[in-house]
Amino acid sequence: MVTLRNIPLGSGYQVALYASSSSKLGEEATLQNQSETFEVEAPGQAGYYALRVVRPLASPNYNAPYVLRMTDRGPCEPNNSFDQAGSCGLTSKVAHFAFIESAQDVNDYYSLQMLAAHTINIELTSLPANTNFDLFLYDGNRTELYRAATSSPTEIIQTTTLPAGNYYVRVKQTSGFSNSDTYLLKALFD
Repeated sequence: MVTLRNIPLGSGYQVALYASSSSKLGEEATLQNQSETFEVEAPGQAGYYALRVVRPLASPNYNAPYVLRMTDRGPCEPNNSFDQAGSCGLTSKVAHFAFIESAQDVNDYYSLQMLAAHTINIELTSLPANTNFDLFLYDGNRTELYRAATSSPTEIIQTTTLPAGNYYVRVKQTSGFSNSDTYLLKALFD
């Protein structure tokens, strides 16, 4: 997980993670937030990684520097079933970058826990070229509640108010895959 905190007010920052092959694994931009966080599922192979922070809108503030932190929360894979979803929980407002890396990697499941009744908005974007993935939301009993299954490069689920509890999000490969380009999954539920 990459976190950029203590961003000066009125400034905009971008933080990105790159693999040794120079491919971008994940990037988040903040306009005037105080922090920005994203999670990246690293590819299975060992290698070097680079973080880049860009400050396009403000002069440096030497008295109040930003804080950049990178932590290893453990791999999400395998997360190919409901039972494996617990290893990779979604956090509200945190972008999650992940791979559908082979024809056999058909599903990615994520857990989501709401502590109070609320709506859930989920966006699946930045799909790799020549792919099509669908998006599903299930309740704690694994009953499908919502789906977004179009041929669009963006899939969005917007729910009505749902009760507090455990939910599951599923990203399903319908065509294509990439072991070098990630998709972006982001949920808002608080």
